[in-house]
Amino acid sequence: MNKIYRKLKENYGLSNAQSIHVCALFGLNKNTPMKQISERVLDSINNFIGKTYPSKVEVIRIIRNDINMQKEIMSYRGLRHQHHLPVRGQRTHTNAKTRRKKFNK
Repeated sequence: MNKIYRKLKENYGLSNAQSIHVCALFGLNKNTPMKQISERVLDSINNFIGKTYPSKVEVIRIIRNDINMQKEIMSYRGLRHQHHLPVRGQRTHTNAKTRRKKFNK
């Protein structure tokens, strides 16, 4: 069964806590099946999410702008992005070979 909590989490950029918050605002249990929710409530949830949280396109644009800013200011993370290396402290000696091969062609 599709639960409302899981369906809300499928929205790109909507976290676990945010989906629980939306359920609480509309007085829904997070484990309520989608079949039991009326169309009117679903429309109001969609409108609320559209007004409150950024859409998928906006989230992708924000992330891309943040990465470009890190590259411009030459931060450590920005340099790792520029050289197509792992950014979050992963090991590169034996791992991340596919990440390096992908861009070194």
